[in-house]
Amino acid sequence: LPDSIERYDPSGKHLDSVYSFSDPVTALVAKDKGNTLLLSVGNEVLVFDVHARKIAHKFTSHRHDIIGLSLSSDASLLAAISCNAVHVYNLSLASHTILRGFPSGPINVCAFHPHTRTRLLLGIGHHFVIYDTSRTSGPVKTCTLEKGTGDIVAITSSPYSKTLVALA
Repeated sequence: LPDSIERYDPSGKHLDSVYSFSDPVTALVAKDKGNTLLLSVGNEVLVFDVHARKIAHKFTSHRHDIIGLSLSSDASLLAAISCNAVHVYNLSLASHTILRGFPSGPINVCAFHPHTRTRLLLGIGHHFVIYDTSRTSGPVKTCTLEKGTGDIVAITSSPYSKTLVALA
């Protein structure tokens, strides 16, 4: 269901409705063994406490609808992307920064690298962009794929190698 959070009943007989929203949920990640959900609804990032069944915190810094979220390996940083902006939220401090200096093109996907807490991987059009989120002024590296290959729509990293990254 696009506008609600449902909890799966282990018996497999039904879903338990936990919370409903006025707009569709566009991205979702879990932390704290599923006790906290981070989700995007419109241009807001919501921190949802599953046990209390309430929104614990809102981040409202985006101007456009959020299309993707990624949580760092230690669950302290959350990246939220819209079509033209990347915001990185420090969940411990309830603060955020905006990344700058990326190439032009639609921001399609983001993923934190599993081996480096502050390394954020982005797919921006046909550019693969690597940021160190502690230095927000520009990317560490930009790789441009050959023209005609299409936009990057998915990124994943190997849990066993610090240098192996797959793009789709």
